[in-house]
Amino acid sequence: MEIAKFLEQETQKTFENLLEIPWASRRVYADWLSQTYHFVRHSTRLLALAAAVASLEQQNWHDKMARHIREELGHEKIALRDLKNLGEIVRPELPQTRQFFESPKKAIFRHGPVGLVGYMHFLETLAVQSGPHLTRVISSCFGSNCCQFLQVHATEDIGHVKATEASLVELTTAELDLVDSLIQTASRQYGEILEAIIEKSKQKVPA
Repeated sequence: MEIAKFLEQETQKTFENLLEIPWASRRVYADWLSQTYHFVRHSTRLLALAAAVASLEQQNWHDKMARHIREELGHEKIALRDLKNLGEIVRPELPQTRQFFESPKKAIFRHGPVGLVGYMHFLETLAVQSGPHLTRVISSCFGSNCCQFLQVHATEDIGHVKATEASLVELTTAELDLVDSLIQTASRQYGEILEAIIEKSKQKVPA
């Protein structure tokens, strides 16, 4: 299966899971923002690691990861600002969230910069596909000043997705298969975060 079709399949499945979340609940949205903050603050470190392990023959990937660091700097602060505007504070990191950002780190050490591509491409494509809808939903519930993270990534990640798609032509068949596998892993692990948030929303005790 082509990566584009496979990616569409996985992001659509995740989008359907996102639709199951009761976004009108302030507590639930605060949980989602908190978990987003916890993994996004690792983004520049993962990119830096991917750039650092790139071989001299992978100069294009080294340059791409290095440039991307500048574009992602401080994005976790946007999630924090949304939380503040929501009147909430950061909730504790879930074990599912830790697994989500530790997994690409292991893949980078094992496979080099290509080990980050599946994780990165999944998240950015998901942001482009689901961000506009979720922005409208959250804005209608809590106001536009509480959904800046969603809005920023729904627009900025359009360019990132196109850049990654253009870079995929440099990969071998084996590397493309690896990206497919890592997209699937990212989709499954992100789904586990969403499941944990939904399960927590059913609990009667305060967060």
